[in-house]
Amino acid sequence: MVCIARTPRCGICPLAGGCPSRGRTYAPLRRQSPFEGSFRQRRAQLLRAIAAAGSLPDADADAEALVSLVRDGLAEVSHGHARLPE
Repeated sequence: MVCIARTPRCGICPLAGGCPSRGRTYAPLRRQSPFEGSFRQRRAQLLRAIAAAGSLPDADADAEALVSLVRDGLAEVSHGHARLPE
C-alpha cells in the first residue's frame, strides 16, 4: 500500500528498516502504449457501461473486450447478459 516500484515512499513505510529494496527505484520494462484508442480503453468503456446499467445484453458488447473482462473475473455472462460479479 505504501511502496510503489517506480516511486518508493521509504520515508513513510513501516517496513523500511528491514527492506532490502529501500531507496531503490525500478524503471518499467517497457513504455505503455497510449490509452486513447487502445484495447484497455475499450475494456474500460464496456466495464463502465455494465456497471452503469447493472447488466448489458452481451449482443451490445464488444465481444473481445467482454471475453477479456470475464477471463479476468471483472464481469460475468449469464442468460445473455453481462454483469458485474457478485
